[in-house]
Amino acid sequence: MEKVATAVEDKTFLWGPQGSFDPEVIPVPDRDVGALQLFQSFLCNNEDEAAGLSNVLTLWELIPKYTADQLNYLDVLPNDYQTDFTIYNNKFKLTVFPGTYYPKGSKNKTNVEAAPKRRFPGFREQVVEQALIHLATQQARAELVNNKLSYYVTFSIRELYSVLRSMGRSQSHYQIREALEVLTSSIITIKSSGGTETTSRYPIVPSFSNTSSADELVKGRDVWKIALHPLVINAIQNSTYRQYPLAPSIPLAGFAAYLLRQMFFSAPNISGAHPLKVSLLDLSSRTPGLEMKTMRASINAMIRELDKMRDGGLLEEYEVIEILPKRKGRGRPAPVDAEFVLYPGTSWIRDVKAGSKRLALTEKALGLARSQRDSRQKSLPFL
Repeated sequence: MEKVATAVEDKTFLWGPQGSFDPEVIPVPDRDVGALQLFQSFLCNNEDEAAGLSNVLTLWELIPKYTADQLNYLDVLPNDYQTDFTIYNNKFKLTVFPGTYYPKGSKNKTNVEAAPKRRFPGFREQVVEQALIHLATQQARAELVNNKLSYYVTFSIRELYSVLRSMGRSQSHYQIREALEVLTSSIITIKSSGGTETTSRYPIVPSFSNTSSADELVKGRDVWKIALHPLVINAIQNSTYRQYPLAPSIPLAGFAAYLLRQMFFSAPNISGAHPLKVSLLDLSSRTPGLEMKTMRASINAMIRELDKMRDGGLLEEYEVIEILPKRKGRGRPAPVDAEFVLYPGTSWIRDVKAGSKRLALTEKALGLARSQRDSRQKSLPFL
């Protein structure tokens, strides 16, 4: 293993309201490393503002890796989970295999190792993965492995715990460790609609190592080193991501935080005249947390989160359009879906504009033509 670069130790805040940043184009041989440095060097005003930003990795988040969460509550866990999804009108089939984790208290009363358990990646793993991407803005390193450049993040469980706390999440050291075990062992396979396998079988976290002792495990000092997934690396190298404020998502439920990330990258031109429309069924097919007993309960859960967004200035207003069955029986018909029409608030518009500015500056530094942004987003290493 040959180390070819390290992360930026001294953050450079490249752009502020009192001035402008005109980046020099990074030479081609240095662009893979330079892309990581730009990913880490947030274009903002100060260190506090940088710590309050995160990254939306557009295409990686469109893959519904965590929607099998509801299967974890069944008496018998299925061997796999399959679902169809679409990216830019291209249809794919995702297969997710459950991962293995070692529950708290690895030995029973007879001092015999307890059996490991299986779980599909769900909301807990989704949050931990978001924290890892956030941590990559501080600690990621570029390393050459088998003549391929990879990005690694090295951290202790305590450090990851602190990041999750800053994101408003309260997982314990044990829960974080279990989520990492699931992420490193749960396999995802993606096939095109024609049935031809177009991607290798990869865990969500493709490789890792960790060092620990009994004392370190209790105190959260065990050190992990994980490699970012190739699709995440592709997003960083091709600047197919947006930076957005972390704070507005802290009080939101998991599915609402996911929706907020979707809003920042999928609706950069949103306005009062062009609101964003979101289908509840479509959202629930891509992220866990909306699998209520009834559609009415899911709608009400969504409304509660939208009220929080409106109170926080992200939304000016929203509308709820219930979709009823075509054939109505006696009594009040139960909705089969709902469409939410979201009108942006001033803080949302401001943050989206700032994210677009940062994206344009990153593209300029990497020598990437803005006119080719759509084609870069659609060009994936495996899909």
